Amino acid sequence: MYSFDIVQSLSPSRDVHPQDTMYKKDSPDHYFAVGRSMLWAVFNCLNLRASYKFGLSNIERIFDFGCGYGRVTRYFRSAFPEAEVHVTDFDARGVQFCVEQFQCLDTQGGIAENFYDLIFLGSVFTHLPSQTVSQLLPLLLKALRPNGVLIFTTQGRFPVERMRGFDWENDKGRSWMHYNLEREAFEKLVRMFQETDYGFVDYPKRTGYGVAIASPFWYSREILKNTSFIQILLQEKGFDNHQDVSAFMRADVADLAKGPLFFARG
Repeated sequence: MYSFDIVQSLSPSRDVHPQDTMYKKDSPDHYFAVGRSMLWAVFNCLNLRASYKFGLSNIERIFDFGCGYGRVTRYFRSAFPEAEVHVTDFDARGVQFCVEQFQCLDTQGGIAENFYDLIFLGSVFTHLPSQTVSQLLPLLLKALRPNGVLIFTTQGRFPVERMRGFDWENDKGRSWMHYNLEREAFEKLVRMFQETDYGFVDYPKRTGYGVAIASPFWYSREILKNTSFIQILLQEKGFDNHQDVSAFMRADVADLAKGPLFFARG
C-alpha cells in the first residue's frame, strides 16, 4: 500500500529549470512541498483503488497532462521508478526538460486509447473554459486501461469563500487571492460559478485560457454520464491546501464485483 512514510522518504531530483515560474527563490521549499502534497493525494486515490477487485494491479504507465517543468513529474519518477511516465504541455521547453531530466516520454500532443494506469492533471482545468473541458474529458477517459484512474485538481468553494469581505480598496500585495484579475472580472467569475456551477474568465489579452472556478459536482456530472466509470475520491482543498482533488476509476458501475472490500482475497 502507499503510505505517508513513503512520500516523506522520497528524494526526487531538485534540479529546477530557470524558466519554471512555479519556483520562487524566496520560498524554494514550497515548490517541493506542493509536489509532495500532490503525490500524497495521488497515493490516497491509489489506496482507494486498491480496495476494489484488481485495484492492486501495477502502475505501469503514467500520463502527466500539463506537466510544466516537472513540479509533480519528478515525484512520479521517484515513486514509480519502473513505470513509463508520459508528459505533455503547451510549453515545449517544459516537456523537453521533463524528458531529459526525469526520463519521461513526450506524447507529442497525442492521447493513446486504453493505455494508461494513471492520468494526472494538476491545475489544468483551473485555466480552461467548460467547453474545452467537456471536449477533453472523453479523450482522457478513453485513455485509461481497465481499473485505471484519472486524477485532477480544480478550484471550487474555497477561493470564493476566501474572498468574502475582501477590501478591494486596499489590495496591495494580495492580488494572488483573486488570481490577479480585476475586480469586475473576478466578480463575473464568481457570478458564473454561483449560477451555473462553472465560472470562467479569460486572462487579459488571452482567449480560451484564464481562470476557472467550478463545483466538483460539475465534473462528476460530466464523467458519470458514462457508466463505465466510478468516482472514488472527492477531497476539497486536497492539493496545496487550495485546490480540490477528484478521482475516477475505469470500472463498470453495474459490476457487482466492483464493491470495495466485498471480494475475498486468496
